[in-house]
Amino acid sequence: MTEEGPGLEPGDGKKKPQRLLFQGNAWRTAIKLAIASIVVGGVLAFLGVSPVGFWRSVFEGIKGLLSFIGDSAFEIVVNLATYLFFGALIVVPVWLVMRLLADRRR
Repeated sequence: MTEEGPGLEPGDGKKKPQRLLFQGNAWRTAIKLAIASIVVGGVLAFLGVSPVGFWRSVFEGIKGLLSFIGDSAFEIVVNLATYLFFGALIVVPVWLVMRLLADRRR
């Protein structure tokens, strides 16, 4: 049984690197990419956005998101530590008393 199809060499079942990248005819893929690039470039020009400005805003958005997550994570850790401390002020003495009383019964 031989495997054949896009990207597969007859007989060996291994995909060629250019077939993996282009998923078929390389010229056809290049033309599709060129057309998509022209459309996206036209939309960006119409909106008055430069590629540098677009990527700068994307990276600033990611940076802001990570900063927000970091601040929120720190706040969560501080709250959990506070709850742990306050809870331990009640739980540990009660546990200690119960433990001492249980040892007396033996």
